[in-house]
Amino acid sequence: MTPSSQPAADIIADRVLVGLQSIRISRLSTHPIPLVAGALVAVAGQGPKDSNGAGKSSLIAQISLLQADEQWRFGSGAQSAVDLLFNAEDAGGEDRWGSADHGYVIGVFTDPVAEDLAVLRRRALTVWLRIDRGNQRGPRLKLRWHDGLHLPTGTSEDERERSADVLWSALAPRAGRQDLPVRDLPRVLYGGHVRCLSFLSTSVRASLTPNLLAQPLNDIPEHRIFAAIAALTGIDHELEQERQARRHEYDHSEQVAAATAGLATWEEDIRAVEAGIDARDATRQLLAEAGDCWRSRTARLLRDAVEREEQIRAELAGLGEAADRCAGQIGELTEQIAQLADDEAFCERLRRAERTVATAADADRALETERALLTRQIEDSERHQRDLVALARDADGRDQASAAAERRDAERAVEVATKGVGIAEQALETAEERLRATDATRTRAQHQHDLLAAAGVPALTWLDAVSARDGARVSLAGIQVPWEDAVVVEPAQLAAAR
Repeated sequence: MTPSSQPAADIIADRVLVGLQSIRISRLSTHPIPLVAGALVAVAGQGPKDSNGAGKSSLIAQISLLQADEQWRFGSGAQSAVDLLFNAEDAGGEDRWGSADHGYVIGVFTDPVAEDLAVLRRRALTVWLRIDRGNQRGPRLKLRWHDGLHLPTGTSEDERERSADVLWSALAPRAGRQDLPVRDLPRVLYGGHVRCLSFLSTSVRASLTPNLLAQPLNDIPEHRIFAAIAALTGIDHELEQERQARRHEYDHSEQVAAATAGLATWEEDIRAVEAGIDARDATRQLLAEAGDCWRSRTARLLRDAVEREEQIRAELAGLGEAADRCAGQIGELTEQIAQLADDEAFCERLRRAERTVATAADADRALETERALLTRQIEDSERHQRDLVALARDADGRDQASAAAERRDAERAVEVATKGVGIAEQALETAEERLRATDATRTRAQHQHDLLAAAGVPALTWLDAVSARDGARVSLAGIQVPWEDAVVVEPAQLAAAR
């Protein structure tokens, strides 16, 4: 088998064993046995006399075989797997049955979180192990598998056994035309993972080699139990390599931590230095800005002082002028005070003022009376003006006799005009009746008239060509009926019209 034809390792992957079926294995039934992953499974049974010989160890042994327990020594061909086949002598029925020459251990692996049948079928993998008792030179154990459920069925033990042979033949070998070597079974099924550790103190255990699980645990120091398990599973060398790698990784991590700490210290020192440099730069900048601000403030204060000095000088000048004005007012007030201190002069001025007030009150009353009279005269004048305006609108310069004569003439003209209107309305009704009669006559010969007009032949309808007095038209109506569809053309246009 070339490397390219080797099947992929770890075909089970993360699947778990959920079903088991035995064909010609010990005295076990061929019925499928469901298993619950992650649960404790208690195995019990009743043999011919007591619990011995019931097949409990055989059931556990075939599960450990499906799980590729290294105790079966797959590198040496797993020769002890033949002890799982049904043996008539061990069963005490050699006179009734024959020993099985081959048998099958069938396991169904699927997703551990499968919750319904559809998911179980989609992720299921059926693994077949065939155990042969016959040719010692050939392989005692053969491996084949199938995606999905692939189990022998039947209503009896015999039907299920015959169905198992048919289904095995339908499975294709996985190493070209041959089955896989037994030594590749653990690698193909589980890769490099250990899936099972077991010990069977019966005739079906893989070997008599001392096994950790067969030794009393009180004979092993506690600190040696893990080392014994590692030696049993063959991972002690890997553990030593892991310890070496962890030691190197620890040393490296210590170096990295020391370097990281040194780098952090250096970065902290550098940040402190840079912070000091930045602080000095900021201080220099602040000092320069403070100097500029101080000079600006000094200049501003100086300018404000100069402006305030000018304002004070202006205020002093204004106060001097105000003092002069106040001195003049003081003189005037002094004179007034002297005058007010003279009682006779004050009483004389008071009497003159009272006389002036009385005179002004009399004049005010006279003016009030005069204003009322004028107001009444204005209202009378406005009312008289409105009457005159209305009279002027009605007057046109004629006397009463002339106006009456003109009114009589106008009434007579209205009567004449009313009679004329009645005559005109009657004439209009007569003309409209004639027009309606003429239009009704024209519609009967209109089609022929339109055809002649389209051909360029001038024509008139017969009724339009005949004129009669008002009284004669009624007598002509019976004569004109046969000719109401006729048209009249000129003699020169007769041939064209025809």
